Amino acid sequence: MFDINRWNVMLLLMLCGPFFYAQAASPTDEAGQENEVLLNRIEVMNNDLQHLKKEIAAVREERNNFSSRAVEKVSASVDEINKKIIQNESTTSGMSNYVSWCLGLISLITAILGIALVFFTVDRFLKERKMLLEFQVLAQKFISENNDLLVGAVKRWMADNEDVYIARIASEINSAYLRAALQGEEASSDSRKSSLSPAAQKQDDALGTDSNDGPEPDELSGAADMSTATDMANLSDIRYGGDKNHSDQANMISDMLNVAKGAGEDKKRQIYHKIIEQYHSSGENAVQLKVAIAMFNLATMSKEKDEESECYRALIARFDKHQDEKIQLRVACAEFNLAVLAKGKEKIRHYQSLIQRFSHSQDDAILLRVARAMLNLAVVIESRQEEIALYNALIARFGSHPHDDIQLQVARAMFNLAVETDGDDKRQAYEQLITRYASSTNTAIQQQVARAMFNLAVTSRGEEQLQRYRTLIEHFGSWQDEKILLQVARTMWNLAVATRDPQEETRLYQELITRFATHPNSDIQLQVARAMFNLAGESQAVEKSQRYRDLIAQFEHHESAAIQEQVARAMFNLAMMAGVEEKARSYRQLIDRFIAHPDEAVLVQVARAMLNLAAGAQGDEKRAGYHALIARFITVENGAIQQQVARAMFNLAVTGGGEEEIAGYQKLIAHFESHQDDHVLLEVARAMFNLAVMAEGEEKRRGYRTLIERFAGAQNSAILLRVARAMLNLAIATSDKDEKIALYRQLIDRFAAHQDSAIQLQVARAMFNLAKEAEGEQQIMGYRGLIDRFASATDEAIQLQVARAMFNLALASEGEDKLRGYRELMVKFDAYENDDIQLQVACAMFNLSLESDADESARLCRKIIKRFRGSNQQDILMIVAKAEVFLANALLTQNKSDEIKGLLHDFHALSIVIGGRSEYKKLKERASFIEQLNNAKPHGL
Repeated sequence: MFDINRWNVMLLLMLCGPFFYAQAASPTDEAGQENEVLLNRIEVMNNDLQHLKKEIAAVREERNNFSSRAVEKVSASVDEINKKIIQNESTTSGMSNYVSWCLGLISLITAILGIALVFFTVDRFLKERKMLLEFQVLAQKFISENNDLLVGAVKRWMADNEDVYIARIASEINSAYLRAALQGEEASSDSRKSSLSPAAQKQDDALGTDSNDGPEPDELSGAADMSTATDMANLSDIRYGGDKNHSDQANMISDMLNVAKGAGEDKKRQIYHKIIEQYHSSGENAVQLKVAIAMFNLATMSKEKDEESECYRALIARFDKHQDEKIQLRVACAEFNLAVLAKGKEKIRHYQSLIQRFSHSQDDAILLRVARAMLNLAVVIESRQEEIALYNALIARFGSHPHDDIQLQVARAMFNLAVETDGDDKRQAYEQLITRYASSTNTAIQQQVARAMFNLAVTSRGEEQLQRYRTLIEHFGSWQDEKILLQVARTMWNLAVATRDPQEETRLYQELITRFATHPNSDIQLQVARAMFNLAGESQAVEKSQRYRDLIAQFEHHESAAIQEQVARAMFNLAMMAGVEEKARSYRQLIDRFIAHPDEAVLVQVARAMLNLAAGAQGDEKRAGYHALIARFITVENGAIQQQVARAMFNLAVTGGGEEEIAGYQKLIAHFESHQDDHVLLEVARAMFNLAVMAEGEEKRRGYRTLIERFAGAQNSAILLRVARAMLNLAIATSDKDEKIALYRQLIDRFAAHQDSAIQLQVARAMFNLAKEAEGEQQIMGYRGLIDRFASATDEAIQLQVARAMFNLALASEGEDKLRGYRELMVKFDAYENDDIQLQVACAMFNLSLESDADESARLCRKIIKRFRGSNQQDILMIVAKAEVFLANALLTQNKSDEIKGLLHDFHALSIVIGGRSEYKKLKERASFIEQLNNAKPHGL
């Protein structure tokens, strides 16, 4: 059977064969190897074609029944294919010829351009060569024709300038030698290119203290800024150039100084020593000036203070009598730096020597050192009177000097003078500085103006203070100087703290944060952190927590210790706000993060966290927490940290009980008895008070006396409270009546004028006890004295003493005075909610009922029962029980059996609360008797 698929494959090969053949035969520039491959492919195709023809012949023979018409069609198709093959061959041949022609044309153009480039290059070179040769010929001709003239001119010049010529050659050789000596030396930065000594950086702007402990905003401090000793004299390391008016020797030294500028430290020293040794005996001023410069620079390179001081002394001794102003400037600078390096009286002596020697100089640079010496002398001198006199002398001497740097010293003197004065003189001094320099364009002077405006605002009060803060912000708000912007930031913070408008406060904090959030200065960033802290403190609940977290996130990696303190405080406050479990975890996070921090202000927050963590724990964990705090900080001298240690020792003693508690108190007292910090001494006083309370007899009294004597001169209110309580308890513990009365009077006399309400409470209690100890009219006067003195007191504990005094006064009175006394007590304290005061009201109402007629008595008893039945205080409920029994007894005669039963039923119900009290048991007997009578005689007695 005829295979159609096989036939189709063969036809495809027949059609593609001529095309591949045409490709292979095209005259291209392909490599011979590729042509050979194509020819092989064509040969293979021809073989396939022959094979195909054989196959067709075989098919024809095998299939005799195939129609002749089909054979003719196949033959026609073969002819058509052959025609197409011939056409493809002719087309391919034409394209190959065109490509070959184009490539040949491109090659020809490239060759022509290359030849042209070579031609023009050679031509230019030949022309220049020819011109150079012609110039040489002309030059040689000129020299040969004028040889005698040129030689004569050179000889005459050398004869006239032989010394200069030789000196210049020597100078160049010396400079070349110095430069050659430095070759191969690696460039090194000269940390002391200027003559400024690091040890002499004495400027210290002690800004107003800003304390903002706890979550609440800071209170403003009136502490003012104080400038201290300024830095050392600084002669810039200038480049020393030659001068045609100077000798070649001086110019050569200038070259040596210039070489020293770029040299390493050892080479620099070598050059300075060489200048000093080689030229110290020269009589030329210009040379001596360079020697003085070398001596000064050599001094500033010294690593030891003693060596540096010795170099300055050598300079002063060498040039002390020299008349040249420039050399004298170096002497003045040496004297100034020597004073800065010195201590005590020697420092003062050097400043005074400089001032005395150069005060009449006309050179501005020297006068600047005089002004700075006067300022520094005023700062370091011990006598306040002399300090003020020096400031005034500086201002008077240089007040009209035109030089800005000297005016800066005047401005600083005016500032320090304001700091040292008080009251209106202080304010006037600040205002004079501001008025005088308000229009100055010198930035350093404007810094003093800004500081003066800040301190003037701090010393003001009320609306005036707020306005001064606003004026400073408005005046310097657009400045770019960091020190001035620091005053602006501090002013914005203080203004926020001082304002009484919560919305204005919040706005100011937010404005400060927004304005300076990205400022690179750490001191300004501190104000931002403090503003964020206070802003969080003013917020509520969730917003407060989020603001603390924002502060922590923004500054957690900041290097400033003061800013890290704000972070630690934010973490502490965040922990205080948390729940029990979260609180402990937050405290531990703070402790783990900052336990090794070197700054003590940060460690204060760590100690507080450890104290609170221990206080919130139980049992052994609590004790271990206190022990850990004590062990970590017992040797740290910071007062705030020692306060936490003392509190931990006190709390640890309290948790011990018995002998362990006593030993704990004694250990605390022994460790901190000589401490100077009031907060630490408070814990000592508390421990001494508790020891006295735990003692008995004479030991108790001795303990109280020891406390009173130890803190007799204390000024701290919390400590004085322990003294007052000790005096009161000592009086109570004393058996001798006269001594007791004397102690009460001592307490009253000592603390009568004290403003602390807790101390006034001890005075009130002493007055009450003193009245109780008296008799008759003296007793009544004692009670009245207490009532009159404390009638308007707002403290409820003091008002309790007033209520007790009014009750006892009424009780001691007779007739109408007694009734009026009870009624006045009831009216005065009717609205009070304090249980102890309400007990006095209840007692007064009951006693009044006893003194009144039957109807009034019944009314008062019913009022007592209605008003006080819901109380949880047992003493008040006893008054209710008495009123119920007393009223029930009165109702027996009025045939009110049901009301009596109700009263007695309620009376018995009170036994659940007060049934164990002896008074109640006695009343119960009376109540049972009344109940029997009521049951036996339901219609009354």
